[in-house]
Amino acid sequence: MVEFIRNLFAPEKRLPYGIAALLDDKHTQIMKDIWHELDTQLGIKHPFDNPIPHITHIQARAIKEPEFYEAFNKFAQSQAPFIVRTVGLGLFTGEKYALYVSVVRNPELTAIQTDLIATLASSLEGIRETHFINNWIPHISIMIPGMGQEQIAPVIDLLSKRDFTWEFRVRKMIVLDGDLDSEEPPYTVELSGGKDA
Repeated sequence: MVEFIRNLFAPEKRLPYGIAALLDDKHTQIMKDIWHELDTQLGIKHPFDNPIPHITHIQARAIKEPEFYEAFNKFAQSQAPFIVRTVGLGLFTGEKYALYVSVVRNPELTAIQTDLIATLASSLEGIRETHFINNWIPHISIMIPGMGQEQIAPVIDLLSKRDFTWEFRVRKMIVLDGDLDSEEPPYTVELSGGKDA
């Protein structure tokens, strides 16, 4: 299981497409500030030029157009914005570790993931097993392999006294197409269905 998750973070093993939830503006800025601190204070650079703070819901090898975009928009029109809560830092250990902000997987979030996969599955190819319901561990990545492999202790020392018990509302989801260095904004949908959580 841990190897499943660890593979998620390895840039050389990334699948081309990701469906992800965006953080709100406040917590997006907190994540960007952390990456800036890691760079300026510890010399740890993010491997992507324009990283987007997010919670990955699905990774897949390919999407079928236009079916995928029709299904994704259908999901967005039926899904209300939802609350995400986090509970501190987490670490996937091993030869290649990953540091992240741990997201609480409550029944609501599990139901959203189930609905998302059910809606999109027929328009995706090669969904990564780590994102099926029995395996999915939602999180917000801080460090992935390649970012200061020998510097995890200073990073944890820098961040460990900070409050990572966050709460924010997810209003948008995006499609990451594998080109995380692109200046073009990713395909984005607004969650507009049901009652606003």
